[in-house]
Amino acid sequence: MKALALRNTAMAVTIDIGDPDNVHPTDKVDVGLRLARAARALSYGEAIEYSGPLYRQVTPEGPQCGYGSTTQRAYRKGRRGDRL
Repeated sequence: MKALALRNTAMAVTIDIGDPDNVHPTDKVDVGLRLARAARALSYGEAIEYSGPLYRQVTPEGPQCGYGSTTQRAYRKGRRGDRL
């Protein structure tokens, strides 16, 4: 997460488009599309959504935990571009 503090850097989460047991997703097109959106927003200044919520904190709440996140230009789409 520290790398995201560097200028023109982004993170593309790919766990939903690949095999969770393999860090190399076979669906390279969707990975490229996610990275391209980040480049268009960060490097070229386009006003488009490119990132989903980022982890902020976990808080104990009795036998369960609460999850906190930040949303900066929240972006979440399904595999084929359907907005979730």
